[in-house]
Amino acid sequence: FLLKNKHSKRLTVLYGRVSTYKQKADLANQMQELSDFAQSKGFQANDSFQDIASGISFKNRKQFFKMLDLILAGKVKRIIITRKDRLSRVGFELFEYLFQNYGTEIDVISDE
Repeated sequence: FLLKNKHSKRLTVLYGRVSTYKQKADLANQMQELSDFAQSKGFQANDSFQDIASGISFKNRKQFFKMLDLILAGKVKRIIITRKDRLSRVGFELFEYLFQNYGTEIDVISDE
């Protein structure tokens, strides 16, 4: 898959998630933080995905699956998230392993 995409530019994407609609303002702040971080590292964020859904279930995470499709197609070079639990409350290492196999790195802004 990497050879197929050798000449096309691979994407840097931002992913944000909050659990409830009450946290919608937090999501906006999270997306701004992701954008600022990308800029400070000299990364051009090509796309962003955000969900308002549980971090334990993937049931209502439509944007996560859109992003996952791009990763599995070999189109994503880097995902930037604020904290590991924004991607998933459980199994972060599994996603890290899977994404690495598709040539995608995960940049986590904060480990707290």
